[in-house]
Amino acid sequence: MNNQKKYNRIHYLEEKYSPTKVAQGEILSKETRQKMRKELHNNKKHLQVDTILTQVRKADMIKEEVHEIIDYLNFAEACGRCNSEQVICVVVLYCLGQHVYNFQEERTALWSRYDLSWKLYGKVVAYLLSRSRSGRLLSFNQC
Repeated sequence: MNNQKKYNRIHYLEEKYSPTKVAQGEILSKETRQKMRKELHNNKKHLQVDTILTQVRKADMIKEEVHEIIDYLNFAEACGRCNSEQVICVVVLYCLGQHVYNFQEERTALWSRYDLSWKLYGKVVAYLLSRSRSGRLLSFNQC
């Protein structure tokens, strides 16, 4: 089966089972469009988290915590020049460091694959700690 047929099958299934269906020619209100954009953005973030967690051992023990932190995290405030995958990797590595004894972040494959540095790591972790102290990041204390 060629790639175009595979793509068509995948596209068909995505359209069939998508949670929001909009009729062709339907006019949506501004609030509905904003809600749909936010929902799509959250789904993309959680998909990125899942793809990064597949590359980590012991991901099952931190999966829920990372998803909860990502829900309340503002990527632009955490690190404005970093891409979202780098910020997610820092959150994953920090949570792993909280659960695994003698964990060395720089020895993981994620560190080199996503071009992480100690400066970036420190910046995001400092942001997470400041958010947890102010009470805005609700589930961070569980991590």
